[in-house]
Amino acid sequence: AVLIIMASGILFGKGQKDLIKSMECLAKEFDDIYLLIAGSPVDSSPESIKYFKEIHNYVTANNLNNLVHFIGWRSDIRDILEKSDIYVSTSYTESFPVAVREAMLASLPVIVTDVGGTCELVDINENGYLFEPGDLETLNNYLKILVDNASLRKTMGLKSKRIIDTRFSTKAYARNFENMFWE
Repeated sequence: AVLIIMASGILFGKGQKDLIKSMECLAKEFDDIYLLIAGSPVDSSPESIKYFKEIHNYVTANNLNNLVHFIGWRSDIRDILEKSDIYVSTSYTESFPVAVREAMLASLPVIVTDVGGTCELVDINENGYLFEPGDLETLNNYLKILVDNASLRKTMGLKSKRIIDTRFSTKAYARNFENMFWE
């Protein structure tokens, strides 16, 4: 089985419905794939609650309940990431997403929208792929590549971890600060 995960608040701007639609297409070609959507709607936001109901209803109406699993907000997300195979972010806006960095630290290849600081996290074709928000065709193509190639997933996942360790860890920040100080 290939386990795909996205972790974020359930909001329209995060694009979970795009990922669900992509999984619906992939399920026609691959038997043993599953999507975990980690996160909850924002209780104080009627729009978020409405969007959660919309995507949940879409899953039910299209008979995707065995494929797509809403797992809610999780305190054990690091453990879940370590058991997953691919991390996807379909967000329409981001700054420098913590969830993507956590997935990379867990040695996952990433497929993320090219928004905000995500381009700083992805070495294209090395640890993952970037795509434009809403471009389901490109998302599908990247998912097919990774779903179909366990060896590539592993190689890219190790590169993801290396990127976090060398560029974005506390040790890397301290080293960069020290280099800046002595220049």
